[in-house]
Amino acid sequence: MRILLDSDPFLPANDTQDWRARGHWPAHWVGCADTSKPFVAAFRCQFELETSEQVRLHVSADERYDLYLDGVWLSSGPERGAPEYWFYETYELILNAGPHCIVARVWAAGEQAAIAQMSVRPGFLCAAEGSLATPNHPKVAPGL
Repeated sequence: MRILLDSDPFLPANDTQDWRARGHWPAHWVGCADTSKPFVAAFRCQFELETSEQVRLHVSADERYDLYLDGVWLSSGPERGAPEYWFYETYELILNAGPHCIVARVWAAGEQAAIAQMSVRPGFLCAAEGSLATPNHPKVAPGL
């Protein structure tokens, strides 16, 4: 389920609204080698949960994505914006114990993109909260 947030999910508890504190998410932008041409790429993350758990994911892409969980389509995004106002979507998922696989199909039109479809650096971002946010989670396969 996609949810709406009213604040940055990764601001420190003692936030002073200083812009330098923003943007430090527990994730990295995953890019592609040649982004001047139109392309479609897939990113996959396999993980396993010992118990059922509510998981919150924050997802974005440049330019667009389709998100799947265990082979089932969840959503598309991100909303259109501008480079200085880039959007991400937040999903709350209740996952059963066992293996899971998140797949993102990401595409960009390169130099043929419509003017309204702005791009900075094509790629994908998925930041998790909770136990999956731990960079060394023992059940998360390396790389997304």
